[in-house]
Amino acid sequence: MNIPNSLSVFRLMLIPTFVIVFFMPQSNSYLIAGFIFLLSGITDFLDGYIARKFGLITDLGKVLDPLADKLTQFTVFYCLWMKNIIPLWAVCIYIVKEVVMLVGGTSIYNKNKIVVASKWYGKVATALFYAGVMVVLLFDLSADIKRYIIFGALAATVFAFLMYIITYFKLITTKNKSQKT
Repeated sequence: MNIPNSLSVFRLMLIPTFVIVFFMPQSNSYLIAGFIFLLSGITDFLDGYIARKFGLITDLGKVLDPLADKLTQFTVFYCLWMKNIIPLWAVCIYIVKEVVMLVGGTSIYNKNKIVVASKWYGKVATALFYAGVMVVLLFDLSADIKRYIIFGALAATVFAFLMYIITYFKLITTKNKSQKT
C-alpha cells in the first residue's frame, strides 16, 4: 500500500468520524466536523498530487480515491439533510447523478473501452462543494443562506454532470467515426 492509497483509506476512516462529530450535541460540533471535512479535502488533494507526481497511480487507487470521494460527499449531503439544512430532493439529485455517472461510465468502458478522465468542470464542482460545505459548517449563517450555498454547489455538480454527458457522446461519436473509416 503506497502513500496515496493510504491517504484514500484514511479519508474513508474520516467518514464515520465526521458523522459522529456532526451529530454530537456540543455547540462546536459543526466546527469540529468542518475541520474533519477540511482534512478530508486536503488528503484528497494530496493523494492525487502525490500519485501523479511520483508515478504512484495504481488500480487500487483508481478505485479507492473515487470511492472515498463519493462516500464522503454522499455522507455530507445525507447529514445536511438529516439536520434540515438541505431538502431531500437535493440529496436525490446528487444520488441520481452519481448512479448515472457510475452506470454510464462502466457501460461506456465495457462497450467502447473509453475512459473519461476528470475534467476542469468536475474539479471545479468538487472544489465548490468542499468550499460550500466548509462555509456552512464553519460560519453561523441563517438556514436560507446555508441552503443557497449548498444549492450553488449542487448546481455546479449538475453542470459538471451535463458536461460529462456531452463529453461521453463526443468520445463515442469520434470513436465510431474512426472505426467506420
